[in-house]
Amino acid sequence: MYFLEINALEYGYGKQMILPRLSLTVHQGDFVCLLGPSGSGKTTLLRLIAGLEKVQRGRVLLEQVILSDEQTHIPPHQRHVGMVFQQPTLFPMLTVADNVAFGLRAQSAVVRDMRVKDLLQHVGLADYAMRYPHQLSGGQQHRVALARALAPKPKLLLLDEPFAHLDTALRTQLRGDTLRLVKEEGVTCVMVTHDPEEAMMMGDQLVLLDDSGHVRQSGTAHDIYHHPVDRYAALALGDMNFVTAQCDQGKVSSPLGVFAVDSNQSGAVLMAVRPQDCKLDAQGGGVIATVEHVLCAGAQDYITLRLESGDALRACVAHDHHFRMNDNVGVCVAADRVHVFGS
Repeated sequence: MYFLEINALEYGYGKQMILPRLSLTVHQGDFVCLLGPSGSGKTTLLRLIAGLEKVQRGRVLLEQVILSDEQTHIPPHQRHVGMVFQQPTLFPMLTVADNVAFGLRAQSAVVRDMRVKDLLQHVGLADYAMRYPHQLSGGQQHRVALARALAPKPKLLLLDEPFAHLDTALRTQLRGDTLRLVKEEGVTCVMVTHDPEEAMMMGDQLVLLDDSGHVRQSGTAHDIYHHPVDRYAALALGDMNFVTAQCDQGKVSSPLGVFAVDSNQSGAVLMAVRPQDCKLDAQGGGVIATVEHVLCAGAQDYITLRLESGDALRACVAHDHHFRMNDNVGVCVAADRVHVFGS
């Protein structure tokens, strides 16, 4: 039994279809990341789950209860669903404590105050209870918005790119803090992002949406990263090299060598390998390639190479290498890191 079910959901404006019969399921307690480009319908899906938009076709169920279909629309405040938007959207006239307590008005003052105090402690804002939103930094406002969404103990939490406008260091810190707090609260969470690294770091499950709103692949970050079902899924989680190859009876012949693969395709195919899986040998072991460019990326460097076939290749290596432009090096790729897609 699934905790959250989206069945054949359709939504659009006029002739423009944003979500074309989208279906997905979420297990209780999971942190699910919806990953896709702008315009793929990610935010629209969250708004439909939250009840901020009405379903046109299909249905949304939470714990086997229909929240929305063509005849049913339970109001947002009755769904037990919390949501944090890209911008914190705090009430400017209320203190931090009152913002967090906003959804607890039906509770006694004692229970309400204990819950607010506990959450502010968890988000590191225990000393900011009496401040107002304009007296907080952007990161602090996001923490308050998260605490406010969690205060009523929702069954489901929806996050709409909550870290998109923060600087790198703060974004990294808030990712970890948010994931920790959500797990401690035991809340099932669905988060929208267009950042592959963020999705892989935070998601128990990932759902890849393409720019037409279709689900291309879902699964763990490890499964999708190492076993993408097509070229789109391969590129969704990071850089990928593609070279033209020939496949026959479980073997693929390419400019990088001949590999045994788990594929029944035959004829022309695209063979793919990630830059991190291209190992370079200064002694020339493997297929010979020429270094064309070295790009420093901190702890790792990206090296652009040209194979003897004329194909370009990118390799990601530790920063302490000694490769220079015009060096001839050997390139080796393990067979279990090779992917084959239709050409």
